[in-house]
Amino acid sequence: MQRRVLGMVVLGLALAGCGNKPAAGPPSAELVARARQAGLDATLVYVTDADGYTRTAGGPGPYGDEGFQDIYSSGPDDLRLTVENRTIDAATCPTLPVPAVEPAGAPVRCTTDGDGWTRVSGNRGEYAIQRGAVLVRVSGTGPADVLRDAARTARPASADELDDMLPAATDGDPVRRGDLPDTGDGAPLNPTGPGG
Repeated sequence: MQRRVLGMVVLGLALAGCGNKPAAGPPSAELVARARQAGLDATLVYVTDADGYTRTAGGPGPYGDEGFQDIYSSGPDDLRLTVENRTIDAATCPTLPVPAVEPAGAPVRCTTDGDGWTRVSGNRGEYAIQRGAVLVRVSGTGPADVLRDAARTARPASADELDDMLPAATDGDPVRRGDLPDTGDGAPLNPTGPGG
């Protein structure tokens, strides 16, 4: 009997601890629309926690064709969280560039680490972990264990976090760059003025 009561107390404490983070259910239609206007898929907007790091102003935004990125900083170090609908394996790991690496195009070295990948390229490290069809990566200039922990604790943003991160709703279509032509190779329109 004492063992059963002790088990119930431990279970109750474990469940009570689960309420510390906001649960991320499906985003509302309003948040989905705001994300779309910002060029984002609301289901790919993630957040993470890393001791001493805070989200930078203007950090959240599109990454690649359809992904999401956010940037956290701590003094001279930064963390870049990227989330995409893609997979990673031994063949694709070395071909996937690490964001903001210097020098650009530096080769990527990959090592399996549990169910994730430790990746190193140029001046940056990265930890990548698959979450179903979603690939979560955290790269940066900080220690490898910080990158790994930040990637492993990354989670979909709650409704309140989405509301805070997304720009206010606007009337009309998603934001489009005004200097991209509708036809041709898509190069920006850069008309010259007097003198060249």
